[in-house]
Amino acid sequence: MLVQQPVVPEYRRAFFTALDQLCRLTVVAGNHSVDAGLQQSIAPGPGWLDLRAPTVFPGGIHHLSLRAIDIPRYDVIIVNFNPRHTASIRLYRAARRHGCTLLWWNHLWSYTSTRRNLAIRRVLMNRCDGVVLYTDREARIGRAIGITPPVRGLNNCCHTDDALILRRAAIPEREREAHFLMLGRLTPKSRFDWVLQLAPAFEGRARFTMVGASPSQLQRFGNRPGDNIRLIATTYEEKKKVELLSAADYLVYPGPIGLGALEALSMGLPVITQGDRHSSPEHAYLRNDFNAAFTDGTREGLHRVIDEIVSGKRRFASRKEISAAVAHLNVESMAQRLHQFMLELNGRL
Repeated sequence: MLVQQPVVPEYRRAFFTALDQLCRLTVVAGNHSVDAGLQQSIAPGPGWLDLRAPTVFPGGIHHLSLRAIDIPRYDVIIVNFNPRHTASIRLYRAARRHGCTLLWWNHLWSYTSTRRNLAIRRVLMNRCDGVVLYTDREARIGRAIGITPPVRGLNNCCHTDDALILRRAAIPEREREAHFLMLGRLTPKSRFDWVLQLAPAFEGRARFTMVGASPSQLQRFGNRPGDNIRLIATTYEEKKKVELLSAADYLVYPGPIGLGALEALSMGLPVITQGDRHSSPEHAYLRNDFNAAFTDGTREGLHRVIDEIVSGKRRFASRKEISAAVAHLNVESMAQRLHQFMLELNGRL
């Protein structure tokens, strides 16, 4: 199998390693349109994934002639078919020319999607032999909106190495401030400014760590814009993210949330975010008052929810219960689902 990916973030390493145990996997990674921050997460060389078959890094088919890839040797080719990645079209044509089974693997929508984007995606999906989406919920919606090839949801997940989980010292809750972590790019869509504006009102009762600041934001706001606020630069290191999540009590993300929700849940953290209307598919994993608190999408609503939490009026399941509820979302299950789907499409199951 050949998988084309714009980037291979660190959390995908375990998934590809698990998939390689089920089939012979080649990964072509790299994309010229990726920003400098994400480029840092691309593997430095073929040994990074430790796959049995060759792995081409980086630059991918944007900088590599398709003649360098022996397309006919592959039974299945998986394209990360973002419409703006023209390399996907080139690989699609090559797969069709050589009679390979072609799969789409991407999300059905994200919080930046428009009706036009979804219409383009649907046309491209319907030209493939199968469609692999991030969640079961997307698969159900995809069938309902007219995606005609077979559709499967892999149930997107994170991979957290237990050895990296740092256990906090047992400190009685009444003797410590609630610690809210905001993890992700601090963009206008994330509404990070709401957290900056609300944090001073909770001084002495809660503290806030905001990860994802750009150099200009750090310069503008300073390292500590308030006594109970801390800004940290963007990080793509999984170990660093695990450390930050382990030290926090809650993940707060006022805007539309995505994979960050699953990262928090896997560490047992409740998530404070808006309703799912404009969020990414991973929002389906959240359950109000069990592992999440939904706001009404306003700054006042966010203030109200945080106040209910720090005052003890709103409680959630334990960290153990929250992480256990998403334990079935693991890389081994994802790999098995994808492998089984490939066998079905190729008439081998």
